Order: sequence, then C-alpha cells, then structure tokens
Amino acid sequence: VYNRQGNRIADANLDFQWRKDGRRITSVSGLGGQTLSFTAEVAGLSNNIEVEVSGPGGERASEQLIIPVLEPQIVLYEDHPLTGINRGQAISNNYTLLQPEITLAAEPFYFSRDQVRPNRLQYAWFLNKKATTLDQNRPNYITLIRPDSSGGAASENELFLRVTNLKQVLQEASETLTV
Repeated sequence: VYNRQGNRIADANLDFQWRKDGRRITSVSGLGGQTLSFTAEVAGLSNNIEVEVSGPGGERASEQLIIPVLEPQIVLYEDHPLTGINRGQAISNNYTLLQPEITLAAEPFYFSRDQVRPNRLQYAWFLNKKATTLDQNRPNYITLIRPDSSGGAASENELFLRVTNLKQVLQEASETLTV
C-alpha cells in the first residue's frame, strides 16, 4: 500500500484484516499482520481468503483469493544410482524395466506439509496383490529386479502403493503401476 505521495507504507504500520471463508481470523489480523498461514481441512473444496489493508492516512486496499484444496497424490520417479531421482520424468501407468534393476522413489504431493516425513506417512507396497517388505529407513523406495525371461515371454506385474497419513487417517493416496 502506498500513501498519497507515492511512498510505500511499511507493513508494520498497516492494519491487516484477514478472513477465511467469510470468518474473521483475529489471531493474525491487526497491525503488521501481513501473512496468513492455515491448514486446509477438506480435499475437493476451496478456501476463500480475503484481506483488507488500511494505512494510517486512510489508504485502503483489498484482495480476495480462492485456493483449491487438492486430493493427495503419489508420483513415482526413477532413482538412478549415479544421477539420483529424475524428477523431470514421472513414471506413468505402464513401465518397462529396461535395466536389470531399478529403484523407484515415491513422492507424496498435497499431503499436510508438516506430515510429509517418512515416520508420519505409512507406505504399503504390494506386488501382484502381495505385500512386500521394504527398507524401514527408506519406506518410500522400492527396488525392482527384472526377471530372467529367457524361457519365454516377459510377464506383466502390478505394483501398487498406498500412502496413509498416520496423524490424519482419512488422508491417503495410492498409485498403481503395471511393470
């Protein structure tokens, strides 16, 4: 916000009035309250955020923003031993093992920010509907080994991953991959 002379007014001298979904947020509203942080409640809905700012000389500005709350997702990436995780190329539904062995990394998206830690998220990997054991130190990784197909045609396998937030049991995502 700028005064009549065109000079920017310091945030500490501005009165911020915040609203989320029409309700005033008193904990962050007031002088110098230039930031708002909140946790979205329900995926699939949106949060309507409004702020009205007023300056000491009667200056006023306001803004409204609608923030969609997205469903949690899991994205799988190759983790190459020399180059690391290739986040530029997510793995799609059908994946062909070109190397004899490959490690996949599962990255959670749209989970509660403070919950995205391996000890707060439970990773359950299944291969052809059978639970697989995994490295407890790296539960979001799995290593796949290409079977020897010299005796015939290569077979397809279904890899399934379910990730559950242990603090919010209704927050989970899953991904299926045909290998």
